[in-house]
Amino acid sequence: MTTITRSTDAQSITPDLVLNEWITENETQTKVHHILGRPDVDVTLRPASDATGTMQLFFLTHAAAEAARAFHTAAAAFAITGTDVRLPARYVPQGGIRKAQQQPQDKRWVVEIRFQELRP
Repeated sequence: MTTITRSTDAQSITPDLVLNEWITENETQTKVHHILGRPDVDVTLRPASDATGTMQLFFLTHAAAEAARAFHTAAAAFAITGTDVRLPARYVPQGGIRKAQQQPQDKRWVVEIRFQELRP
């Protein structure tokens, strides 16, 4: 079981399932400077940013999915605890938060959250 807790008020949600269809990436911060008239380049080396990605939370009801979507719209950091060690431990939503019905005839819902991972 996975629990997501909000930093500002200790409220939490428990998705029915955390889907494995998520990807993280680190954006490099190194800058390459092309100099006119020179065959080589100058480089400013910087470490890559913390990971960003998307997680998908599965809910059996529309009400639970809507509550999770609204839960993530707060100005807060979020922490995940549970058995799925591949998830970031702390994150902030970054960009869109999407709620979608899986199939028109189904009552099942997925909330998709783009996030920025936070360092411990």
